[in-house]
Amino acid sequence: MTDENKEVKISFSTLKGLSYWAGFLGNWLIVVGIFALIGAIFSLSRGYPGLGAFLSGLVSGVISLVMGSRLRKAKASIESYMFSNRSVVLEDGLDNIRVFFKIQGILIIIAIVIFIIAMIAGLSGTFMFMGYRG
Repeated sequence: MTDENKEVKISFSTLKGLSYWAGFLGNWLIVVGIFALIGAIFSLSRGYPGLGAFLSGLVSGVISLVMGSRLRKAKASIESYMFSNRSVVLEDGLDNIRVFFKIQGILIIIAIVIFIIAMIAGLSGTFMFMGYRG
């Protein structure tokens, strides 16, 4: 038997807890995404100065909605598996959770890169202000 075809047993309580928390977090991410989009729309009333807030609200709102919907799909798939015992459905749910974690990881990498760039810019500005020419 190869590793690809190996069956794994998962307890009902583990699946129930995973389903609950995926649904809970998914719902809240959708709510946050909706508020971010509403904030983005209101920032347009500020004209050109509100463009940055609009774009950041739009991007964060869409990302939150996508991630929340992935978790809601995972919840539905896990609950469907719990009552049908079809492993294909569970695999679909776990794949949605995998995509959720992948998006989170990419966002963390982007945040780290932006932080490093900001630190370099801040330090170079400090050295320029102090007259350092090294």
